[in-house]
Amino acid sequence: MYFTNPYYRQVPDGQEQVNFYNREIRVTGEGVLSVQPDQAEVSLGVSSEGMELKEVQRENGAVITQIIQAVQSVGVKAEDIQTIEYSIYPVYDFVDNTQTLRGYKVNHILNIPVTDIQNVGLVVDTAVSNGANTVSNISFSISNRQIVYQQALAMAVENAILKASTIARKLQIRLITPPFQISENTHGGVQPPSPYGDMVKSAATTPVSPGTLEVKASITARFLFSF
Repeated sequence: MYFTNPYYRQVPDGQEQVNFYNREIRVTGEGVLSVQPDQAEVSLGVSSEGMELKEVQRENGAVITQIIQAVQSVGVKAEDIQTIEYSIYPVYDFVDNTQTLRGYKVNHILNIPVTDIQNVGLVVDTAVSNGANTVSNISFSISNRQIVYQQALAMAVENAILKASTIARKLQIRLITPPFQISENTHGGVQPPSPYGDMVKSAATTPVSPGTLEVKASITARFLFSF
């Protein structure tokens, strides 16, 4: 579309711009890589309820200790396990508009890193068989994120050069490479796994699907051109 300034043109998608006055083309380049995650974090723990708070806390703590010991037997390091939630709150019953204390609920949630993705299901099963009754989240990631991101960044630069070359060819102008300025856009990064992927079963009875992760990079490049 054209604006009141005759020296300025913007390509329809709104991201590529041509400034004839300054003889400049500005484009956005994007690079995307789909990779298989190789590590995970599992959030799980114990939710306990009873009338005597101290007794509920004691029982909850005993089960958590048992879970921590059990998952170490399948390769999880004790120093990597972290408590991410510990909460206590009263539980009430409401009968005939009357509030009656039913007891107390104690939640203790652990974050358990799993460096071997084949063991995710095994870790979950081991924790559950040792008393875990809450599994709140399983998240996947890649250990070499920076290396993969740099590859996506290189693809983004190539994509920007291709876009600028296409625009220059269409307008019959001569593109001057390399670009005189490249800025990295902040919205690049790792996207959540897709819901599709091979199930990871290993020795576990709980199948887990890690899917694939998308690593994205985005840059803005500015080129000069001549007629």
